[in-house]
Amino acid sequence: MDTLVLGTGGRVRLIGVNTPETVHPKKAVEAFGKEASAFTKHMVEGKLVRLEFYPDASRRSDGKDRYSRTLAYVFLQDGTHLNAEIIRQFLSVYRQGSDSRRAWPHRPMHEARLKVS
Repeated sequence: MDTLVLGTGGRVRLIGVNTPETVHPKKAVEAFGKEASAFTKHMVEGKLVRLEFYPDASRRSDGKDRYSRTLAYVFLQDGTHLNAEIIRQFLSVYRQGSDSRRAWPHRPMHEARLKVS
């Protein structure tokens, strides 16, 4: 899972993370997709997270990707960098593509604390 749904209903795409597909309407569930999804849910579901936004991580001026998901780095309350942890657990490949042009090191442009639903 590389997209989170917040308690506000907003959707956040994790910058630099590309996990195997599990819910794509035209693709079968990919290898390790269920594990990646379960890991991410275990890490964030129902928890308060800190988001760091990078408006220029996107080609769009609003900092969103082509599916209108906000691009962000996600941090848990204990300081764990979720994006990096998913990659560290070998549940994703590092992705630096058109909708995530900024990579580490980074400086936050904006921050927010939100609960993941």
